[in-house]
Amino acid sequence: MGFHDRFTGREHTPAEADVRAIVEITAANELDVLAPNVGLAERHGPDLYRLFARSRELLSAPGRTGQAACDET
Repeated sequence: MGFHDRFTGREHTPAEADVRAIVEITAANELDVLAPNVGLAERHGPDLYRLFARSRELLSAPGRTGQAACDET
Protein backbone atom coordinates (compact mmCIF):
# COMPACT_ATOMS: atom_id res chain seq x y z
CA MET A 1 0.00 0.00 0.00
CA GLY A 2 1.71 3.17 -1.16
CA PHE A 3 1.08 6.71 -0.02
CA HIS A 4 1.84 9.94 -1.79
CA ASP A 5 3.33 12.64 0.45
CA ARG A 6 1.60 15.81 -0.68
CA PHE A 7 4.35 17.99 0.80
CA THR A 8 7.43 16.28 -0.65
CA GLY A 9 5.83 14.55 -3.64
CA ARG A 10 7.49 11.28 -2.64
CA GLU A 11 5.88 7.86 -2.61
CA HIS A 12 6.20 5.91 0.62
CA THR A 13 5.15 2.42 1.63
CA PRO A 14 4.72 2.33 5.41
CA ALA A 15 5.30 -0.81 7.42
CA GLU A 16 2.16 -2.85 8.13
CA ALA A 17 2.46 -2.07 11.85
CA ASP A 18 2.36 1.65 11.03
CA VAL A 19 -0.72 1.24 8.83
CA ARG A 20 -2.44 -0.73 11.60
CA ALA A 21 -1.58 2.00 14.12
CA ILE A 22 -2.96 4.74 11.85
CA VAL A 23 -6.20 2.85 11.25
CA GLU A 24 -6.55 2.07 14.97
CA ILE A 25 -6.06 5.65 16.14
CA THR A 26 -8.33 6.97 13.38
CA ALA A 27 -11.13 4.63 14.44
CA ALA A 28 -10.67 5.54 18.12
CA ASN A 29 -10.64 9.27 17.38
CA GLU A 30 -13.76 9.12 15.23
CA LEU A 31 -15.63 7.14 17.89
CA ASP A 32 -14.54 9.64 20.56
CA VAL A 33 -16.03 12.45 18.47
CA LEU A 34 -19.30 10.62 17.79
CA ALA A 35 -19.89 9.22 21.29
CA PRO A 36 -21.17 12.43 22.91
CA ASN A 37 -22.98 13.74 19.84
CA VAL A 38 -26.03 11.78 18.74
CA GLY A 39 -26.63 14.04 15.74
CA LEU A 40 -23.14 13.49 14.36
CA ALA A 41 -23.38 9.77 15.09
CA GLU A 42 -26.66 9.50 13.21
CA ARG A 43 -25.31 11.46 10.27
CA HIS A 44 -21.80 9.97 10.00
CA GLY A 45 -21.97 6.65 11.88
CA PRO A 46 -23.10 4.57 8.89
CA ASP A 47 -20.34 5.95 6.64
CA LEU A 48 -17.71 5.41 9.31
CA TYR A 49 -18.99 1.88 9.84
CA ARG A 50 -18.47 1.15 6.14
CA LEU A 51 -14.97 2.63 6.27
CA PHE A 52 -14.02 0.58 9.32
CA ALA A 53 -15.63 -2.54 7.88
CA ARG A 54 -13.31 -2.25 4.86
CA SER A 55 -10.39 -1.85 7.27
CA ARG A 56 -11.52 -4.58 9.67
CA GLU A 57 -8.47 -6.79 9.14
CA LEU A 58 -6.26 -3.90 10.25
CA LEU A 59 -8.14 -3.26 13.51
CA SER A 60 -7.39 -4.95 16.82
CA ALA A 61 -10.14 -6.90 18.60
CA PRO A 62 -11.04 -3.83 20.71
CA GLY A 63 -11.05 -1.73 17.54
CA ARG A 64 -13.45 -4.14 15.89
CA THR A 65 -15.71 -3.84 18.95
CA GLY A 66 -15.70 -0.08 18.46
CA GLN A 67 -16.58 -0.61 14.80
CA ALA A 68 -19.67 -2.51 15.92
CA ALA A 69 -20.65 0.47 18.08
CA CYS A 70 -20.81 2.60 14.91
CA ASP A 71 -23.36 0.20 13.49
CA GLU A 72 -25.62 0.69 16.51
CA THR A 73 -26.10 4.41 15.79
